[in-house]
Amino acid sequence: MNRMVQSLENRVFLSVTTATLATDDAAVTSAGVATKAALASIHAAEVSIHSTVLAEVKATQTKSQKTANAKLDAALTKADALAAIKIVAAQGTLIALAKANATFGVALGKMLLAHPTKTSVAKALTKEITALNTVIPAKELVLDTTVTNTLAAINAVYSEVAVEDPLAASEITTGEAGVATTTTAYTTTATTIQTAITQLTTDLASL
Repeated sequence: MNRMVQSLENRVFLSVTTATLATDDAAVTSAGVATKAALASIHAAEVSIHSTVLAEVKATQTKSQKTANAKLDAALTKADALAAIKIVAAQGTLIALAKANATFGVALGKMLLAHPTKTSVAKALTKEITALNTVIPAKELVLDTTVTNTLAAINAVYSEVAVEDPLAASEITTGEAGVATTTTAYTTTATTIQTAITQLTTDLASL
């Protein structure tokens, strides 16, 4: 059988159309939006625990604790701000790259559907699939590591607060549990970007 005919038959059999690719592209965008929202929840939880602990510390601290607690509050404020900056930067890079690469891959896929014998498009698509399968997971790992490390730095400051003012320990424990819950939710949500990318590359590879 002629290879061109066989290729076309395979494409029909797999039912990958321009609409399929558009759906894949939209899924990547939606996953990015959901991940951004999940990270915002983590930040909101951190802001909440900071406010609660600070209020407890101020209400229960002794004169001898004031100076130390003020330094810890400053350290916590700095750690919160740094975490927000680093996480926003990492998530922005991941989401932007995922969207840009997905959109470009979809455009190439549509071109190949329209011109199945154009080898230059096929080569470009193969290169883009490789990029989607390597660049995006690498950037997602950077974001995951950033979230883990920045939260660990914040929790280290909380541990110092708990030592300095034991009466705030229960609020810290409750707050950290809330952060852990939102972090778990983020981890689950973040995987949707890779899931969407995998579906897209699977469809593109079948063309």
